[in-house]
Amino acid sequence: MKKFLYAVMAMAFSVAFIGCDKEDSDKDDKDDVMGEAVFYKGTLSAQLVHPVDGPGTLYTLDDIKVSLAISKEGDDADVIIYDMKFSERMPPLSETLIQDLDYRAGRLSGDDIDPIIGEVAYPNYKVTDFVGSVGDGIIAFELYFGSYYTQFAGVEIAE
Repeated sequence: MKKFLYAVMAMAFSVAFIGCDKEDSDKDDKDDVMGEAVFYKGTLSAQLVHPVDGPGTLYTLDDIKVSLAISKEGDDADVIIYDMKFSERMPPLSETLIQDLDYRAGRLSGDDIDPIIGEVAYPNYKVTDFVGSVGDGIIAFELYFGSYYTQFAGVEIAE
């Protein structure tokens, strides 16, 4: 019986390690496609836009960090917003990834993108109407996270 238990445990560990290798290879594949990230620090504003009641309170956060990674081909980009929140009562979201944005000559755009928070997609906060620009050490963009109209403007920082 002990031999059987050891065999089952060995198979379970093997499957766990194979799963880790798959995750690592997925990350490596993404790293092979994307260039180095550039970091920015600036101000993020968010406001709930209710379809019936109209705009809610504008919430503003200073010293928000954002990273931008442009693909090696130069045609798409990923943005990560760090420690973002939409209200005083909301806990900060450590990393919010908006991936596969179109990038052309310093212009960013995207629509119908599920943001990744942690490692989970959040379709209820679907990114729509993302437009932005980057150049000369400055980034600015606006978008909707679900019903939250959000803007960010920042300057490049050393990371």
